[in-house]
Amino acid sequence: CISSNLELPVLESQKICTSPSLTVFLNDSIEDEIEDFSFPTSKATSNYALVNRPEVGLFKITSSKIEIKIKTHNLIDLSRVLLGLPLGYFFLLNNFLCLHASAIAKNDSAFIFIGRSGYGKSLLASDLIHKGFRFITEDICVIRNNFVLPSFPMVKFDRNYFPKESKYLSFNDFKFSSDKSDRRGFKVNLNSFSELKGRVHKVYVLNQISSQDNCVLMNKDQGFESVNLIMDSCFKPNPVKFDVDLMKSVMNNVSSFITENRIIRVNFTKNNFEERNKMILEDIDKELETGN
Repeated sequence: CISSNLELPVLESQKICTSPSLTVFLNDSIEDEIEDFSFPTSKATSNYALVNRPEVGLFKITSSKIEIKIKTHNLIDLSRVLLGLPLGYFFLLNNFLCLHASAIAKNDSAFIFIGRSGYGKSLLASDLIHKGFRFITEDICVIRNNFVLPSFPMVKFDRNYFPKESKYLSFNDFKFSSDKSDRRGFKVNLNSFSELKGRVHKVYVLNQISSQDNCVLMNKDQGFESVNLIMDSCFKPNPVKFDVDLMKSVMNNVSSFITENRIIRVNFTKNNFEERNKMILEDIDKELETGN
């Protein structure tokens, strides 16, 4: 489980367990312990990872702990950053496949949505929660033995897609002072949150295309066509040349993930999230009805 001597408002009253266990604590001397501090925002090898957010803090991550030098008084913002890249690198260093993706579940079957920032992964997860699915994660998707591990019950939206009042979301929203996308966080009510891991059933790769026409095309991925998109979305050594062995481990995990799962590429044009989400929901419903 996560143990910390810091107050983490985003996780208030929520029991979050990881495997293996994680300890989070303050360390104001991190900079003195780092030999090479000439990296932009993050670096990662098999020994440790570093995440530097000048307006929030400096994070040093190993396979058992995350040390933080805090540079903000906004603990909500600190929680947001901590539960992003630092947590993802923690799982990377423990040989989990970790993706920038959202995931929902129904009847113990998990559906994953992979895509770049701004592609509406959180909006898609929120739409499906309102259709009776359970929320697993909207940002850091951790996979082991083809099961998605439960994350923490928060979903983030930018100002263009703030949700309307809902029984599925708490509207005591979190404001993130350093978030460049000006997003806000909303807690997912626990009756809509999956506290159990879900077996991966299907994977949707969201791919925005340029077109004068609004369109959505869903195609079964042929072989390894989406490997680059998945590699782009997964946590890996940074830069890659820093640790070839760790990169090989990541590639093995990605290869197994692609081999074991059906991957659907969803091409869509800008501003037609609603049509895209509707088509994905119909596809998932068909999957669950037929038991495929």
